[in-house]
Amino acid sequence: MLTPLHQHHGFFAFHGPWAPGVRLFRRIAFGTKAAAVSVGFLVPLALLLYAYVDNVQSNIAAASQERAGLAILRKVEPWLIEAQKQRRLVLSGKAAKPDLAAIEALLEPVRTTTQSRPEGVDVVAALEATAASAEALRGAAGTVQGVDLREPLQAYVEAVRKFRNAVLDASQLSLDPETTTYLLPDAGLQFPGLGRHRIGVQKPRPVQGGRSAGAAAGRHVCAP
Repeated sequence: MLTPLHQHHGFFAFHGPWAPGVRLFRRIAFGTKAAAVSVGFLVPLALLLYAYVDNVQSNIAAASQERAGLAILRKVEPWLIEAQKQRRLVLSGKAAKPDLAAIEALLEPVRTTTQSRPEGVDVVAALEATAASAEALRGAAGTVQGVDLREPLQAYVEAVRKFRNAVLDASQLSLDPETTTYLLPDAGLQFPGLGRHRIGVQKPRPVQGGRSAGAAAGRHVCAP
């Protein structure tokens, strides 16, 4: 005989939303129950393991790109320093024209390393973009000298700097891998008052004789 509660709620009278699972488990064997519970635990663990391995592989790939970027930058820095040196010599009057052969000699290792695209860091197009400034400098050096080479020399140095920035971006050396700290500078620009604290701007408290509390404390510490 059905009770009034059972007649009113029917299938979900005693177990509520769990009624389908309860009735199913009553009808299957123990081995099937154990397998279902095990799968219920293993699936989340497998997903967590996959997420962990994927994150580790992503970090390894990012680190490999950063190392490749450093390898390129080790070749770029001498090239940039030499370009700046030649600019300084010409503009200071110590040299009539830049030593383009010295610059070209340090450019060759950069070109070789860049064309190999280490760890997928592709900055070949960025390097080719510096060729226009190099040609302009070479052409100007054939017609003028001294301070008249200021603009082409400056343009060439800026082109090398732009290439260095391209290497930093392509190899992720200029990016913070942590999302929170990566977005922090942007938040600081969007909300200038965010995190602004007055540190060490407290006014000294006056004490007897018009001296500040800090001076009084110092006198107390220094007293024999």
